[in-house]
Parts: sequence; structure tokens; C-alpha cells
Amino acid sequence: MDLAQIISEIYEDSVQYSTTDPNVYDLIQIIKAPEGFILPSEQGLRDLESEASNKSAKRQLKRDRNHRLTDTDWWGVSDQIMTDAQKTYRQELRDLPSIASPKLGENNRLTGVTWPIKP
Repeated sequence: MDLAQIISEIYEDSVQYSTTDPNVYDLIQIIKAPEGFILPSEQGLRDLESEASNKSAKRQLKRDRNHRLTDTDWWGVSDQIMTDAQKTYRQELRDLPSIASPKLGENNRLTGVTWPIKP
């Protein structure tokens, strides 16, 4: 992740790119930082990158979880009776963001998540 991506991830809507040219190193040209933003130290940048990566992993976990929930929504239609195993699976999916420790691995693939087994 480059500095602009890190800051954008941490400050979300308050940061905007003004260029995507990787050869531009002047931070003033790369990002429009929030008012009062102070460029962090090298360690601070590593901490920000870690925080940004964690936020991205949590967002991806929720997207993947929501997709799995959507795939099983039909289990709850009025002419179906959901089994206890199906109810448990869906509840485990809903609980996952609060108990998992997602990380982004190679190629931004989600790691550190043990998905419940679909019945």
C-alpha cells in the first residue's frame, strides 16, 4: 500500500487523490490530507499501514460473509422450515466479524478466518 492509500483508508472520505502517478513523491501532489494532518514518522506510517490493512480485511470479511448469508436467504422463505443446522450456520456467519481476526495475505486474499461449514 502506498502512503496515499494508507491515509485514504484511515481517514476514508476526507482524503482525495490528486494523481495516481507512482513517480510523484511530493505528498502535496499525491494527496489532499485532512486539515491539521501531520505526516507521521516512519514507525507511524507502518502503524497506519497496519491499521489500514486491518480495516480492509474486516471490510472484506463482512462482504464475503454477507455474500454467504445472501446465498442462504432462501432457507428462511415462508414455505420453508429452516433446520437447526441452517439456523446455527447463519448465526455463526453473523457472529464471525466479532470473533475472527482477519488479515490480508498474498494477493489480498483473506486469511485468519475459519468459516462455518454450510450444512
